Amino acid sequence: MITKRDEEILKFINFFGKTYTKVLEKTFFPSFSAAENRVANLKKQDIISFWNTNLVSPRRAIVLSESTKNYFERHLDIKVKKTKIHLSTIEHNIIEQITFFWLQKIGEVKRTVVFNDSKDLNHTPDFILFSQEKKINIEIEITKKTEKRYKEIIFKSVKDGADYMLYVLRKKEDVKSFAEYMPRSNKLMFIDIDSLIFNIKTTGKISPIFQEELLFYDEVWVKNFNSNYVFNYGKSIWFLNSYLFTIVKVTKKAVSELGRYLFFYLNPNI
Repeated sequence: MITKRDEEILKFINFFGKTYTKVLEKTFFPSFSAAENRVANLKKQDIISFWNTNLVSPRRAIVLSESTKNYFERHLDIKVKKTKIHLSTIEHNIIEQITFFWLQKIGEVKRTVVFNDSKDLNHTPDFILFSQEKKINIEIEITKKTEKRYKEIIFKSVKDGADYMLYVLRKKEDVKSFAEYMPRSNKLMFIDIDSLIFNIKTTGKISPIFQEELLFYDEVWVKNFNSNYVFNYGKSIWFLNSYLFTIVKVTKKAVSELGRYLFFYLNPNI
C-alpha cells in the first residue's frame, strides 16, 4: 500500500534522480530506523530499487524501480529523470537534498544547473532561495576552494542580483573555519546543516550567522589579548587597558547583536 508520504518521497527521488536513506531520515522520517524500514517495504513492493555505491557509507542509492518509472510516465505524465551517480559528489548530494527539502518550507527554491542556467547567470549556485523579497544564493560546501575562486563567486553573485550568499556546511566546526578562510564580505552567511534543520523546524527561519559577526568577536578578543601583553608596563596600566577593551567588546557585541536582530526582524523568514 502506498501512502501520501510515499508519493511525496517518490517524486522527491525523481526530482534528484536518486536519494539515500540518510536523506530520508533528515527529511521525511523521524529516525534512520524508521526510514530504513519503510525503504525496505517499498523495495519489497518493487516500487523502488537500489544502486550499490561500493562505498562503506552510504552503501547504496535509492532509485525508482522500472515499474514506477513506467507508471510515472504513462499514468502521471511525469518525465522520469535519468539517474547519474558520481561517487565523488555523494556527500555533496546528500546535504544538497536535505537543504532543498527544508528551504522549500520557507520560500521558493530554484535548483540551478550549469547546463541550463549558465546563459542567464554569471555564477550558478546550487540553489536560489526567494524569500521576503530577498534573493539568496545557496552554496553547499564540502571542501574549500581557492581564495581567488571565492572572490569570483562573490563578485559574480552580486552582479546577478543576489542579496546574500548562504554557505551550508557539514558540521558546526566548519562554520568558523570557512568564515575565517573566505574573503571578507558583508554578503556572506554561514550555517551547518543540522542547525538549518533545527531552526526551520522549530522557528520557521534559517537564522544563519554573518561572516562579519563571526570574525568581529575574534578580532575584539585578539585586540584584548595583545593589549594586555604588549602594553603591560604595570599593573595599573594592565587593569585599565583590560577594562577599556572589555567595555569596547561589550559595546560592539551589543551593536552587532542589534544589527543582527534588525536584519532578521525585517526579514522574518530568513
